[in-house]
Amino acid sequence: MRSTSARGHRLWISVLATTLWGLACGAEEAPSDSSGALPTRKVSLADGRVIDVRTQALRVFPASATAVDFLVALAGPERIVALPEQAFDYASLTGDVAAWQRTVRFTNFIAEDAIALSPDLVLADTSQDRGTIESLRSAGIEVVVLPEVRSWPDARATLLGVGSLLELEDRAGVLVRELDLRVEQLRAAPGARGGLRALCYSNFGSGWSAGSRTTMHEQILLAGMHNAAADAGRDGHVQVTFEDLISIDPDLILVSSPLRDGDSSLGDRGGASERLLRSEPSLRNLRAVRLGRIVALPPSLFATGSHSIVRGAEELARAVDDMLAREKIAPESGR
Repeated sequence: MRSTSARGHRLWISVLATTLWGLACGAEEAPSDSSGALPTRKVSLADGRVIDVRTQALRVFPASATAVDFLVALAGPERIVALPEQAFDYASLTGDVAAWQRTVRFTNFIAEDAIALSPDLVLADTSQDRGTIESLRSAGIEVVVLPEVRSWPDARATLLGVGSLLELEDRAGVLVRELDLRVEQLRAAPGARGGLRALCYSNFGSGWSAGSRTTMHEQILLAGMHNAAADAGRDGHVQVTFEDLISIDPDLILVSSPLRDGDSSLGDRGGASERLLRSEPSLRNLRAVRLGRIVALPPSLFATGSHSIVRGAEELARAVDDMLAREKIAPESGR
């Protein structure tokens, strides 16, 4: 276990290294004013904050999978100094897969590790450690905490905000307009899935679902269905018992497909939540279990906190449409 003094010593060294690196690269930085301070520009964020940003964001450190989602939608590997290990399950890494594989990885968000990579901008989430964020700011590194995303309007505004942070406003605008069109198309034609009651489920020793004001709620609504947990009065991420599942009795249940790191008796590893639903004797009469209506989404969509909710809703709509088509064909083939 690292001592506090040793950790502080390495942090001081990292801060010094960052300062020297900045001096060495000064010719490439934005020009400063007569006081020596870098000029700032204003960026609007989804929660209404307007912040002053001083960096060019050429070396960005995304502290979470959600930050990765927004970042890689607009910028390539050349502007990203590291990726959280979780991003390879929970983010949508587009483009050059080999390049992402070569990017430095980290497991925990630790200030001294981030400082050692000399980022000029760190993108973090509201749930991340405040002490780490303040340590980075004390080291002179700009940190922007992205607002929590619960809906498509939240995600849309955050995508535009990240575009401003990266000075890629045009690219962000094009992507947002494309996503707006896809949202309109989803809402225009729910078809046979319209009105179905869907419920998402994970079991990590106890069962969990997502009610109103969550990204899964938004995906279910965008796909033209009702969120059965929200209809039952649940808000946010909530625990659900087997008795709750039986009482709510949804038309279909959404689960995560397996993660990369192998099998487990709990949660999303190896599809454990789906196995439990299909094998638990007390749940065999659930409508969704009885009819085989269990739909698996990739972890990057099932647990997304970004604009990927649009793709998640599209994948969900496609999977449910296929499921309903199979149900329609099955009785006819048995005649």
